[in-house]
Amino acid sequence: MNKARPILHLLNQESGRAFRDTEANLLLIAARLDEEGVTVESMMQMVRRMCSKWRTDPKMSEYLRPETLFGKTKFESYHANRNMPIHEDAGGSRHGQSAADVRRSLVAGADDVQRQAELTAARERELAESGADPW
Repeated sequence: MNKARPILHLLNQESGRAFRDTEANLLLIAARLDEEGVTVESMMQMVRRMCSKWRTDPKMSEYLRPETLFGKTKFESYHANRNMPIHEDAGGSRHGQSAADVRRSLVAGADDVQRQAELTAARERELAESGADPW
């Protein structure tokens, strides 16, 4: 279980949480370390990725806990994806924004584009009606 401690400490550091070195937490990690192809470094990569992906998302940050990350059910997929890049909108957030904030921002941007297009069309009509040479 000594190999499990640095992983738990990294989870605390990366997630901003304070999980204790309890037998339950350490046994979860140690059990995964006993699996073929799993190393301390690969688990640390997984912890860094999952924390980076979820820590700014209020809903998903709740799942940054030993029983979720190191439990038998989900661990394989988290571990297998440990080297995958994290997209800006991963987890429903972008730069700490919620999905709703991102949606509102996109709608506002689309409204701005629509207004600008209408203004441009109006100017083009005025210019065409005036008969003036635009150049």
